[in-house]
Amino acid sequence: MSRARGAALVVALVAAMLAGVTAPALADTKYASKVTLASSFPAFHGKVKSKGGAACTEGRKVRLYSEELGGDELLGRTSSKANGRWKIPVKVTSGVFYAKVTNGGSASLGVRCKGDVSKPVSIG
Repeated sequence: MSRARGAALVVALVAAMLAGVTAPALADTKYASKVTLASSFPAFHGKVKSKGGAACTEGRKVRLYSEELGGDELLGRTSSKANGRWKIPVKVTSGVFYAKVTNGGSASLGVRCKGDVSKPVSIG
């Protein structure tokens, strides 16, 4: 084997080893999420929280539901802001309400964020 081929082989082996070391860092990392719901008027509002950072708090789809006997009713939807905060202006007089945040994350960053359901809030 020539000296140039040997050097090329060593470079290729080192590159393969480095790729093997960095591959797990690029693998999907899963984070739990928590969505909160406050009932202050004039809008329902809350926050999406996660240890996954902005990839798990910004731009998450949040839906507000009213618990109903025949099936829960969707009252509104929005996306969370950069700080995780969200609000849905809804005029209601009484009932039991909860918020849901869907799964999310960033494929390019290898971050996956789990969905969550808030604790129910009772009004009236």
